[in-house]
Amino acid sequence: MMHEINWISTEDAFEHCAEFGLVFLLFTLGLEFSLPRLLDLKKTVIGLGSLQFIAVTLSIFIVLFYIGLPFVTAMVCAMGLSFSSTAIIVKELKRRDKLTTESGERIVAILLFQDLMAMAVLLILPCIPSGNGEMILRGLLLAFIKGSLLFSFLMAVGKWILPRVLNEISAAKSDELFVVVTLVISLAAAWLTDKLGLSMALGGFMIGMMMAESKHAHHVEQEIRPFRDLLLGVFFVSIGMKVNLSLVLNEWRDIMLFAAVMILIKTLSMFLVMIFKRYSFFKSLELSLFLSQGGEFGFAVLSLATSFQLINERGASQYLSVIIMSMAFSPLIFYTLNKLAPRAKV
Repeated sequence: MMHEINWISTEDAFEHCAEFGLVFLLFTLGLEFSLPRLLDLKKTVIGLGSLQFIAVTLSIFIVLFYIGLPFVTAMVCAMGLSFSSTAIIVKELKRRDKLTTESGERIVAILLFQDLMAMAVLLILPCIPSGNGEMILRGLLLAFIKGSLLFSFLMAVGKWILPRVLNEISAAKSDELFVVVTLVISLAAAWLTDKLGLSMALGGFMIGMMMAESKHAHHVEQEIRPFRDLLLGVFFVSIGMKVNLSLVLNEWRDIMLFAAVMILIKTLSMFLVMIFKRYSFFKSLELSLFLSQGGEFGFAVLSLATSFQLINERGASQYLSVIIMSMAFSPLIFYTLNKLAPRAKV
């Protein structure tokens, strides 16, 4: 609605502020995933995450290419539509108190892989118009190097600096100072990853994961929660601002149909991957439904693709509306999951 009546003129600045809601959400998620626990999940992150992303992207690409989109446009749109909503899924897992269950850990592992792939996709998109394969490989290598350096740096900070800082702040027995220091630490990590051209949310998760080793992790989570909830509300408002209301009103049937088809394709693709990995029928269906909606990184991918003329503005608006509509279907999907939960036994 704000998009239509122009209540907010600087939409980019508002979205940048809203992204901190995702930063704090991933920060609190990191507090529940210590480094040893994440290393235990490395096979799931790399193995299951890569299979899920490849299967979903190829399935959507085949459909888009079949309906007449050019090869490059179809591939870019397929990558944008393949991401799932970290904000919606993690929020729902926490509400159900299933974040630390076996299924919850698998879902988080897949989301982490998607975050890493999003960074790689955003780095290679500017190289695609040139058609230079060497530049694309260089972009992928650069993403890997940046991620490795960031992880090493934050791991060193988490091991040798953060414990001492938190101990000193705790000794001062000032809740206000503890809140300020926690905010500065999380925002500094987000700023650093942003400067490296990576996701701010990824930086929030990494520094939260390092702080999970501290005895103050529970206190940190309690203090950061009000800021997370407030900024998450702003984040979802920013998603609503992306809706082109006139386009939705004129083409609502096509958008709803495409959103439903996208959810079906993603669910079926992921389900087949899970069956291939020999998970039970109901657990496979549960994970597939959880990851079936579109995600926040799809907005970034489609926006950047538009700026490099890999997709026209009208097409980008249509696919952005499809992603948002699929997010709007999330309550119905989670209602279905409630019916499946007793059989899935999670």
